[in-house]
Amino acid sequence: MTQKHYSFGVIVLAFAGCSRAPSVPDNPPPAGAPTLGPTTVLADAPPPISGGTMLLSRDQSTVVLADSDRDVVSFVDATSGVVRAQTSLSPHDEPGRLAEDGSGFVHIALRGSGDLVTLSLASGQVTQRRPVCAQPRGVAYDATNDQVLVACASGELVTFAAPSGPPVQVVPVEPDLRDVVVTTDAVFVSKYRTAEILRLDRTGVIQDRAFLPGLNGSPALVWRMRQVDQQTLAATYQVDSTSFIPTTAGGYGSAPSSPSASPGSTFSGVITPEVVEIQMSNLSTTISSGSVAGSVLPVDFAASSRGAVTVVAAGNWKSAAGNAYTRFSADPAIGAVGQATPIEGQVVAIETASDGTLFLQSREPAALFIVRAVDAHDEIVRTVKLSDVSREDTGHTIFHTNSGGSIACASCHGEGGDDAQTWNFDGQKPRRTPSLRGTIKGTAPYHWDADFTDMKALLHEVYTRRMGGLSLAADQMDAVKGWVEGLPAPKRADVDAAARARGEALFHGQAGCDVCHSGPSYTNNATVDVGTGLPLQVPPLVGVGARGPFLHTGCARTLEERFGKCSTPAHGQVAGLTASDVADLVAFLKSI
Repeated sequence: MTQKHYSFGVIVLAFAGCSRAPSVPDNPPPAGAPTLGPTTVLADAPPPISGGTMLLSRDQSTVVLADSDRDVVSFVDATSGVVRAQTSLSPHDEPGRLAEDGSGFVHIALRGSGDLVTLSLASGQVTQRRPVCAQPRGVAYDATNDQVLVACASGELVTFAAPSGPPVQVVPVEPDLRDVVVTTDAVFVSKYRTAEILRLDRTGVIQDRAFLPGLNGSPALVWRMRQVDQQTLAATYQVDSTSFIPTTAGGYGSAPSSPSASPGSTFSGVITPEVVEIQMSNLSTTISSGSVAGSVLPVDFAASSRGAVTVVAAGNWKSAAGNAYTRFSADPAIGAVGQATPIEGQVVAIETASDGTLFLQSREPAALFIVRAVDAHDEIVRTVKLSDVSREDTGHTIFHTNSGGSIACASCHGEGGDDAQTWNFDGQKPRRTPSLRGTIKGTAPYHWDADFTDMKALLHEVYTRRMGGLSLAADQMDAVKGWVEGLPAPKRADVDAAARARGEALFHGQAGCDVCHSGPSYTNNATVDVGTGLPLQVPPLVGVGARGPFLHTGCARTLEERFGKCSTPAHGQVAGLTASDVADLVAFLKSI
């Protein structure tokens, strides 16, 4: 099949300013930098953005919106915009993906509590709540068997009978699962950090696997995967130019593809958001693909029956450098669908009706925007206010917002974690992206080479200089520091208790890991040469099981490989470990 490649345009938006005086940076803001407004720090900080938290009912009468920040589910009449019901969940449930079953119920994965909650589409009332796994992510309804499937980032695929009851099947697949799509004969799951799509049979056995295409780099962070029709899946993700990334001013925003690029060459950004359609019958077959230029954090998209694709960019909030969403038709007979309209909010989810109406969910402020194309230009026909409670936190905002160089902190540290990439700084310095989840507080200096003594130094060099961002004021830096330090470690799947105990004894005993990996974060914050020929910062091991590949070069795809082909004599006393010893050590590491 012939592959088509499309380029999606950028539409510049303007955003309203704030009423109170903002913090004053050291220097004038660069073009395209976000307008941050006054510094706000919430004691109960908002969670990282995941997106894809909205559902349009099959009869297109109701929009269901899961509010991850306020732990509320709203039911809105799709025509009138009337809020029919709002249901409060428990604090920090963090409702995420949704699926409608065949009996008038909506099932929502609770990312925070690890449950699956079911609500009546008619009344909005909770009808049941069932434990799922440590990290539930994707949800899909299987109409053939009247079942609900949940994909877990901790690696399990869990199946429930839709009406009620405990899981009828739990199968281990692989860590990092995200979205799930069910057909009559197969199950498709995406892997978030590594941008893979897997096709499984109903027992969880992998039948096919494909990395999403990365023409000019490495694919990463498949933010959203959805079914387009009976033959097609589509996804939004990122392509990272990891082979050469300059550490010059603005280098992260516009990197050459190689160190030998000629002066005056036109460079693409180090991170390019992409949208792709692939064939279900052969995941390696790309039907169409294209870059969605300037769409920082493409956390959700919708494809309509008339061939239009609309991608939202959560990272473009408060930034004049990009649009909140981009509409485009891949069908040359249709062409442009309409010019995007400014949205004064951080859009994190989208649905589209059969008549082309767009439903856009903003997390801050909490609102639903109903948009239609009028005379080739999109117009907001209705704005539905969902809450008066503000969840704006300056640290969270800076982390998730386009710096002005078409990149955000969350572009590499998606959901506060990492992108599983090894970046080649200045073409000669491979360094694996570190996860920030549970690993920052009390672990300075930062970066593998201990380049930065504190968060202030890191933000000045990386955010301001390399990412082309604002020169942050002191209170803005403090806000970022506070939000990042508050990121919790990922919840761990259960491991065998006996194996864990044996592994812990080895960790503190024969293997000698605790010589460097000590304390609450399992690091002594020292800079040590462990046989690599250069001193490197001892990384924290909290949540290490969720962030492969491992080591500063990404040498070890698995924790087992760290003790095998990627081991050095100076990196712990591991030469005498047996295969069962390694298995026990891995069990312990996955538990911390």
